[in-house]
Amino acid sequence: MDIITFSQQARNYLQNCDPAITGQLIDANLLQWQAKRKHRKTSAWLYETLLRHASRGTGKGDALGKWYQPRTEAADTAPTLYLRDYLAPILFNFNPQQVAATYGKEPKKVWQALGGKKNLKELLAPDGKAPQKKTIKAWKNFVQTICDAAAFFAGDDQYKAFKSALSDAHGDDVNALLVPVELLHEAIPSLDKGLVYNFIKELGYTDYVKPDASLINLCMRAGLVDLKQVQQRMQKKPKTLPKAPKKDKKINYAKVVCPQKFFTAIVTLCKDKGILPYEFDKLMWLVDSGKFIEPDGRLREFKTSKKDFIAQCLVNEAINAEKLRHGKKPKQPLKKPAA
Repeated sequence: MDIITFSQQARNYLQNCDPAITGQLIDANLLQWQAKRKHRKTSAWLYETLLRHASRGTGKGDALGKWYQPRTEAADTAPTLYLRDYLAPILFNFNPQQVAATYGKEPKKVWQALGGKKNLKELLAPDGKAPQKKTIKAWKNFVQTICDAAAFFAGDDQYKAFKSALSDAHGDDVNALLVPVELLHEAIPSLDKGLVYNFIKELGYTDYVKPDASLINLCMRAGLVDLKQVQQRMQKKPKTLPKAPKKDKKINYAKVVCPQKFFTAIVTLCKDKGILPYEFDKLMWLVDSGKFIEPDGRLREFKTSKKDFIAQCLVNEAINAEKLRHGKKPKQPLKKPAA
């Protein structure tokens, strides 16, 4: 299946999920990069934005607490304290220079300022129960990120090199896109690399995608990328690997695919077909999450299923292949809803 057909099927699938999902709503969400790209990117804003991404790191969800109150959240169900409000006074309203000067690269000092396990109960367990061990572990990793990121944005050499690499990361040189990713991950090793890709993407850089499990599985199951092209090297060869996405829909491709190779492959594919990687990534995220931002800024969730979407794509592909074999015009996939 080619990526243009796959993208069109994704749009049609979303519009069939709910009448409220219109083409205009989809486009508005895909074009969010325009406002993000224009935002004045001060070091304090970048520092806060990175910490917000880090707080929702891989597998954490809201384990560290909610960053702020969504507009859709009822007041009676809201926690007493939000993560941003909790951190702001301790991190000098997210001033990386002051954070670096006060705490240096000593996460213990930040942990003490946060109040350690005792104060975390107010944020994470208002019912009086102690936070789980995995939550404490996630918090300590986050505190390390607080220190590393402050040193990075407060410094001169690394930060300037990163900004310079970002300004050069455009055009057809996909390898140039990897340079700022490596620079940031090297400076902040406690930050998951997938979040580094996402952080840069959400700054409005349209040549980036987040090569996470969701995007990898969607693209691999649709057959957009050859597994041999993006397979990560393993010390031991696995007993079985999928020969074709149709034969094994349940395999977790993220376990056998190298994120960096996948990033290079999917970005190259998008560019070759005239698709903005950011918009393709966002479209797949909408299919997976069903979370849309309304024109008034409110978050609205719809029921979607990437499993159903992929199944429908494969059915349509098989039908069209059969029609072509008999010399007939292929049927348009996923009939659009009536206007």
